[in-house]
Amino acid sequence: MYLGNNLVAANSAYRLIDSLTSSFNGTTTSFALTVNSVTPVPFPLNEQNVLISVGGVPQKPDPTGAEGFKFSGTNIVFSSAPKTGEAFWGVVLAGADYVNVGVSYPDGAAATPSITFNSNKTTGIYLSGVSTLGFTTAGVLRSTIDSNGNLSILSAGSATIPAVAVGTGTTYAPGIYSPGTDQVAISTNGTQRATIDSSGNFLVGGTSSTVWNGGTTKKVLVLTNPNASGANAIFSAQTNSTTVDSGAIFEGYASSVTAGSAALGSIAFLRENTSNTALSSYTAFYTNNAGTILEKMRIDSSGRLLVGTSTALSGHSFYEATSGIYACYFRQAHASNPLGIVVNYSSASPNGTGNAFFEGNDSTTARFVARSNGGLANYSANNANLSDINTKKDISPAADTWNCLKEWEIVNYRYKDQPDDADLNLGVIAQQVAESCPEVITIFQEAKEATEDAPAREERLGVKEQQMYWMAIKALQEAQIRIEQLETKVAALEGA
Repeated sequence: MYLGNNLVAANSAYRLIDSLTSSFNGTTTSFALTVNSVTPVPFPLNEQNVLISVGGVPQKPDPTGAEGFKFSGTNIVFSSAPKTGEAFWGVVLAGADYVNVGVSYPDGAAATPSITFNSNKTTGIYLSGVSTLGFTTAGVLRSTIDSNGNLSILSAGSATIPAVAVGTGTTYAPGIYSPGTDQVAISTNGTQRATIDSSGNFLVGGTSSTVWNGGTTKKVLVLTNPNASGANAIFSAQTNSTTVDSGAIFEGYASSVTAGSAALGSIAFLRENTSNTALSSYTAFYTNNAGTILEKMRIDSSGRLLVGTSTALSGHSFYEATSGIYACYFRQAHASNPLGIVVNYSSASPNGTGNAFFEGNDSTTARFVARSNGGLANYSANNANLSDINTKKDISPAADTWNCLKEWEIVNYRYKDQPDDADLNLGVIAQQVAESCPEVITIFQEAKEATEDAPAREERLGVKEQQMYWMAIKALQEAQIRIEQLETKVAALEGA
């Protein structure tokens, strides 16, 4: 026979309470109840789960403490202080610590958890704080659940042994861990794959954020998984900041890579198949106009950039403006060295009339053409040059130009890049004109020293032909005056 609750094989014997005789002094009434020098875990459910004798007299279990003894936490409290040296013995009844309903356990500690196991007394559960459960292994607190139900993992873990593991994997379980202060990382197969760093950057395929062009660290990206209907974006990025560069996508390579030896970056749209063929024949860009999604720009399968239209015309890029605004507008805001647009034939020098740098066409015909030989062609000779008096100042009669013009040497010539059988040109030599009329000479091409990217360039002189036209008219006027004066003199002589 035995006294106690249902017998449990793991704890089927009485447990002798440590003697309290040495602590009796006739004054103290409360003593720690221990078994083998430690608080029994779990602690007995109530006073009826133990047998106590003091001075050879069995003590009455009384939860009120009026007579005999009661429990107060993990202490046994006697109604009368035992006398010095009185004999003591007590036992915890067999199976008493396996009562599960209404059990009250001691708070415990990391090294001595309240709920533990016979084979490992340093692994279990205890009260680690106010309304907070602590989970300990090998006497060390590993995780907690607080009063709000929040689970905290106190181990940082590593790529090979994540703090939170998912499944078993092939070699290392995939999971989550902390690689550094205020950082969270995801690992698979023992390797760090993605990281959210202390600045909030989400890094995929790397462990540190990048500073671009001397700027500040950038938030990297947010990925979403599209549903079957394709309503969600595969890639989505949003910013609510109003500062400059608050939202952008950057792609680049390490500074150690030689320029031109690797692709700087690309955006590709591929179909999910073994060949990774193009998903569509163009890439489109849309804007939201008062709730209506409208296509505003596309790059088609031929590499043409189409803005404001989805239909390509002749040419590599095309922009269609459908309202009364300029079809294209460029603004150069440099204060000291503004530059405009360059059209460069990098592989040929046509120097003719059939290869235009620019064209201006209407619905009927070409109205203006800037030709590759430098000539300008327009419809019906409609050149217009600003000459309004309201735009001019310092107006005075021009000086005589007769002596200047008569020194000009008019020559026939061909440019060096013209064929030998090309028609001869009629004009002047800038250096010769400069001897008598330097005011009509200008620098057509400035001299430049050679660089790593371009050869040296000599200075080339030009003439201000429009100024020369007006000088010629002025000289003609002077000649007309002389002619009229001579005619007057002749007429006087003939009448004498």
